[in-house]
Amino acid sequence: MTKIKLCVRYLYARYSNRHHYSLHAGTFMPALLLFSLFCSCRPSHQSTHPFERFSLQTTALLRNPNFASSPQLIHHIIDSLRLSERDTSFPDLACNRYYAERHPYLWINRLGVDKKADTILSWLSRIEEAGISPSKVYVKQLKEQLQRIRTLQFDNPHGASRSLAYVEYYLTRSCLRYACGQAFGFTNPYKMLNHLDHVDPDSALSPFRTLYDIPTVVPNDNFLQKVLCCIRTHHITGLMEEVQPRNSLYTQLQTIYKQKQYSPRLQNTIAVNMERARWRTPEEQAGTILTVNLPSQMLLAYSSSCDSSCSMRVCIGTNRHKTPLLYSHLSRIDLNPYWIIPPGIIRREIIPNHLGDTSYFQRNHYHILHCQTLEEISPMNITSAMLKSGQYIIRQDRGDTNSLGRIIFRFPNSFSVYLHDTDNKAAFARKSRLVSHGCIRLEHPMSLVKYLLGYKGPKFIERIEESVSSTEDDLNGNGSIKPLKSIALEKDVAIHITYFTCLPSPVGDVTFYRDIYDYDDLIARQIF
Repeated sequence: MTKIKLCVRYLYARYSNRHHYSLHAGTFMPALLLFSLFCSCRPSHQSTHPFERFSLQTTALLRNPNFASSPQLIHHIIDSLRLSERDTSFPDLACNRYYAERHPYLWINRLGVDKKADTILSWLSRIEEAGISPSKVYVKQLKEQLQRIRTLQFDNPHGASRSLAYVEYYLTRSCLRYACGQAFGFTNPYKMLNHLDHVDPDSALSPFRTLYDIPTVVPNDNFLQKVLCCIRTHHITGLMEEVQPRNSLYTQLQTIYKQKQYSPRLQNTIAVNMERARWRTPEEQAGTILTVNLPSQMLLAYSSSCDSSCSMRVCIGTNRHKTPLLYSHLSRIDLNPYWIIPPGIIRREIIPNHLGDTSYFQRNHYHILHCQTLEEISPMNITSAMLKSGQYIIRQDRGDTNSLGRIIFRFPNSFSVYLHDTDNKAAFARKSRLVSHGCIRLEHPMSLVKYLLGYKGPKFIERIEESVSSTEDDLNGNGSIKPLKSIALEKDVAIHITYFTCLPSPVGDVTFYRDIYDYDDLIARQIF
């Protein structure tokens, strides 16, 4: 028994390690079997032979291939795992590249699996509180494999090498997904929304329309290298705390989501908008902000320096001509504008249906003009090729019949999209106000003018009101007044065109809106 005790002490000293809960299969498994066999022997005074239970049958377990392991075999299994995956997200590609380049293992070594695996798994197990499915980070599968390693339940096809390789590869994949997702969002809005609609809906070969143009920070190689460094240096907890979303909208939505007071469908809607709140968009700055939330079909103007605000209904783009999401700054307000019809509308609507129709052009106050000389051309003398050449424009007269109305709020953007008045006031009575070609029509544009320019005094506002009610003679310079044409803004006014299908209210509940462009479904398919 003295030799047995020495053997046991040696095995304990050789293989025990407080930082590891399972040792490498290639070295540990035979030793563990010998250890159990020695300890199971009966006391010497009750046995005729100290090794009577140590037979050729039991030594066969030491040759069990399911317990065998080697670095080469683990590499081979990891290669098969990464090659079987078809995801193309940035963290997944980074994980595959890491193992393809044969970098050191992060979670396993010759002593087994490091306890930091438990640390990251505890964070991954709480991912449902963030509105993300646990399957997104392989929680169930990782728990099963770690339990298999702990209890040495290896068989065919679940051998030691496969379990160790699975834990190594998918813990890294899950950690990168979680860190990138919480810090930047689990979805990429550029990739998701800007590969949705073709410029020409009738041609699958035409380029895609840009529907998302908000400056958004996405993960890069530097961030992923930081995550990998934190794994190697056992700074998992600090990293996980650092990547948690901090903005107030996310915090409010998460608090409501965790209360689980809504139906599963509405809970999913809250989770989808939590994902939007994770996107790294520019933070709101001090000053005046105009927010147009497309699902609510409402505009809200407010200022950080005062309690007053201005809100109104808006009409937005149809499903075929979606209003893009963007951030910009108002540059000026134009009064009594002309409307230069965009080439897309000319190509899709006027050329096929109204070319040569003189009564149509007269009825809508349209004029065909040469771009350089502004010489007017009769609709009877214009051809499809001439309009497509870009040398001619179609312009609508100013006044009450103009599609832009009397007021337009201009801001830099790549879509020729603006906030403006309209000659079709009846549309604001509808519940669904998806009627435009992408621009945003305002129910009460003069109210917004007063909110933005009220500091200039009542006399200036009166002059604006007089200008927007001017007659055709006034606009042509033959009337009794000289209307204002354009007003430059002297203070910074930001405009945010956003898409949130639910928003928290001041009393602590949530207001839900219809998913008018079906963007929620795109996000839900990726996070659930």
